[in-house]
Amino acid sequence: LMTHNAATQEYSLGIRGGSKESSYSSSFFYKDQKGIVKGGSSKLLGGSFNFDASIRDVVRFKLGLRATSRVTDDKDGMIGTILNMRPDYPAYTEDGSINMISYYVENPLFTLKNIKEGKGKDFTGSLGLEWDIIPGLTLRTNGTLKYGINKNLTYNRKYYDDGTSSSTVSKNESYTYVWDNTLTYLKTLEDHNLVGLLGFSIEKYESDGLSASGSNFPDDEVLTNLGSAATKNSIASSYNSNTLVSTFARLEYKFKNRYLATFTFRADGSSKFGPDKRWGYFPSGALAWIISEENFLKDYSHIVSYLKLRASIGKTGSQNLGNYAWRTLMGSATYNDAPGIKPSSLGNDILQWESQVQKEIGLDYGFWDDRIRGSIGYYQKKVDNLLYSDPVPYSSSFSSVTQNIGSLKNKGFEFEVTALLVSTKDWRFSLKVNGDHNKNEILGISNSLAKYNEEANANASSAPKVLFKEGESTTAIYAVRSAGINPATGEEVFIKRNGAWTLEYDPNDKVVVGDENAWLKGAFFPMLSYKGWQLNMAFEYNFGGQIYNTTRADNVENVNPRNNVDRRAFEERWKNVNDVPAYLDIANADSRTSYHTSRFVEDDNNVICRNIELSYDFNQNLLKKIGFKRLRLSLGMKDPFRMSTVKFERGTEYPFSRGFTFSISPTF
Repeated sequence: LMTHNAATQEYSLGIRGGSKESSYSSSFFYKDQKGIVKGGSSKLLGGSFNFDASIRDVVRFKLGLRATSRVTDDKDGMIGTILNMRPDYPAYTEDGSINMISYYVENPLFTLKNIKEGKGKDFTGSLGLEWDIIPGLTLRTNGTLKYGINKNLTYNRKYYDDGTSSSTVSKNESYTYVWDNTLTYLKTLEDHNLVGLLGFSIEKYESDGLSASGSNFPDDEVLTNLGSAATKNSIASSYNSNTLVSTFARLEYKFKNRYLATFTFRADGSSKFGPDKRWGYFPSGALAWIISEENFLKDYSHIVSYLKLRASIGKTGSQNLGNYAWRTLMGSATYNDAPGIKPSSLGNDILQWESQVQKEIGLDYGFWDDRIRGSIGYYQKKVDNLLYSDPVPYSSSFSSVTQNIGSLKNKGFEFEVTALLVSTKDWRFSLKVNGDHNKNEILGISNSLAKYNEEANANASSAPKVLFKEGESTTAIYAVRSAGINPATGEEVFIKRNGAWTLEYDPNDKVVVGDENAWLKGAFFPMLSYKGWQLNMAFEYNFGGQIYNTTRADNVENVNPRNNVDRRAFEERWKNVNDVPAYLDIANADSRTSYHTSRFVEDDNNVICRNIELSYDFNQNLLKKIGFKRLRLSLGMKDPFRMSTVKFERGTEYPFSRGFTFSISPTF
């Protein structure tokens, strides 16, 4: 009744042309995507235009324009409501009206009538100039303007006669201005190659918005405008802005095409920090040796086609925080119906840039005329002055403040290899594999973050909260160890920190029982072609990690019996003395608190097929006779299958879909 196999239509048309002095290209596209839940949809219409022109090969102009318009009707949030609907409840009453089941269970057919619509328009325009001042010296300047406007409307009907309907309307406009400038110098002198660059960039962002909400409307069909609401809940306006100014320099040097050195330095100033902390300074350097260019390997070039040893160290920064996190903001208040002012957010004027220092050493290689090529590297990353919204005591009248809370370290290795395994006149088969192993460790935390750990440790949410403890990983899973369910009583037996067994759950007994970060993760891409046919596949893999299975914790053991229930909650629960069950008795689920125990921690190893595409390119000699340059037909599948050691529900919040695609791509 509520879901269906949704179709997506996508069309695009491109045109290009030009002369020796100028060129242009233009494209138009349209996408109509239906939602998995009936009534949901997203429509996107857009186009782009690009124009390049040169004057005497010395001055070049570039113009780029792009505009899009979209309309959405979002029904994705209904997935949870649909899943909670018990199959024994009739959807409609005998007179054909929607069955208003109970106060505790909402019929999703009624929820479907709620409104969550969005409209948006975006425009991006850029104009650039390149000027060869003298041979080897080039000035580039480019200005970009981005504009966006978004409108959103939500309307939730009242479910009962004594219920309340509500609506919210919002509108937001944003502008981004970017001006980039670089001056590049190239010089070659015998065996020496030198490239120098100086740059300056400025970026300005502004946004302003309006929102209003109301509740208790006279009806849910006609008088649904905000002016009809009996209760005017709120009306608000907002303005946000930030500015980033950057200067940077880069020097590249190459000797005999074998020895390479690169040095960079940039200074970034952000308005998101206080006046004394706005600037961050980020140097980096890299060295490389192309060993395959050495004479002692020339005789082996048929085996070793490319070999490069590289090492680098560099510092980067992050300004991932609110626009005004450094200052305490004031807001309005009323007291005895009189207007007043009160602090609305707590500022921190000593905030500084989050910084990361990365060291890396690696080897790039190619063998047998690059039939096998790839790279392998080892890295270390140390992050200092982590930016985080840190909880503060409630006595301060605030809930949090942005702070630099500590530091952490990541280290690991990564690799990539591409092998052409078969190459004949008609057949070709290649395989690309990449992988990454990373281990992170928290080196230090602030006192306030330690206080957060105490509160998060005691939280009774469905899954354990992330804890930040020195010496541990940011992805560690904390839970109380479980010895299983007592067959005699049906109660869970917990293991305390000291190893003693107990029937009393204590969050202070939580220890690390797993880590969500896989020991090895990556992807692989097989490609097989025969004449005009081509088969491409994309896979992901994850091995060596763990997961806290919230499907088993929430939807089996701690499920609400009033809702749709997993059959395991009845069939695999404790019922009688001497049962050895996987789950506690559902009879107590309604009043039971969610305990975080190691029973729900499982090894998470998986291989996921993300995409399969089969395509055919028609013979170009035949196409020329009918006015085509190229014609390709393709058929594909998205997320066709997965193999996993964990069974859990997907698409309970955002709909999961297995898609099939068919496309025709002609070129004239």
